[in-house]
Order: sequence, then C-alpha cells, then structure tokens
Amino acid sequence: MNDESLIQILQQFWGKYKKETPTRLKIMDAFIFYCLILIGIQTVYLILVGDFPRNSLISGVFAPLGSLVITSKIDDILYSMLQKINQP
Repeated sequence: MNDESLIQILQQFWGKYKKETPTRLKIMDAFIFYCLILIGIQTVYLILVGDFPRNSLISGVFAPLGSLVITSKIDDILYSMLQKINQP
C-alpha cells in the first residue's frame, strides 16, 4: 500500500462521513475525540512532570476515560440503529 492509496482511502472515508453521518452522531464523535485529547494531555503531563498530585491525576485521566467509554457505547448503539433504519 502506498501513500497515495492511503490518502484516497482517508478522503473517501471523510467525504462519506461528512455526507452520511447525522449531526448528532458527529457531535458525539467530537466529544469522544475531546476526551481522547484530555487523556493524552494528562498522559504527557504524567511523563514530563510526574504524578505529584496523584489523586487529581487519577481523576483527571479516569473521568474522561469513563465519559469516552459511555459515549462510545451510546454512539455505537445509535449508529447500529441508524444502519438498520437505512437498510432496504
């Protein structure tokens, strides 16, 4: 697989996602991405600075992780319901 085919695949995916995905699912996907960003920032802080305020670091990682898991499960359920509705 070369770089051009990967770029084409990503462009097709993004175009189809923008065209066919309802706005509510896009909002939920954006929230999932936001939770991933928060977890990444906390992890970088842990690596660079350390875990001095351990309780706040643990809560700072697990709160977005729990939100991510719950939201992704709801997102999967809604997407599967949408697929069943759109089938002929």
